[in-house]
Amino acid sequence: MSTYFEAIWQFLSITEVGLFAIGVTSFLASTVLPFGSEPYLLGFLEIHPEKYLDALAIASIANTLGGVSTWYLGALSNRLITSSSKFENHPKLLMYMNKYGSKLLVFSWLPVIGDVLSGLAGWMKLPLTPCFFYMLIGKSVRYIIIVATFLQFRY
Repeated sequence: MSTYFEAIWQFLSITEVGLFAIGVTSFLASTVLPFGSEPYLLGFLEIHPEKYLDALAIASIANTLGGVSTWYLGALSNRLITSSSKFENHPKLLMYMNKYGSKLLVFSWLPVIGDVLSGLAGWMKLPLTPCFFYMLIGKSVRYIIIVATFLQFRY
């Protein structure tokens, strides 16, 4: 069994494959799937610390695109659901989203809550461009902190 994992680890340690894996896992981690991208990112950086900027850019963009896919799911659900929405049962959440709008998506990196915020932004038909940029800012800052902390304590 350990040789199986060693073979996978060797395959993922190839720079191009590893960066692709970071992109895929970062995208999936930002959808409604309960998935974490950090182990793949940090595992790649353990092998290729010199590629931290590439890994950081790919993780941030892919994670943001995953959030955008959740935004689209929210927008689609607004068109498909004619009855009372689950969002309407949470007036406080709607109040914050009405008050702060797309700026609230800076927190879209948070587990569980981030998916809800991204979906709610789509459901409320908030403009995609500002939503994208606020998601990108929040998710990038999170990855910058993770990578900087890892590299700081690694050396």
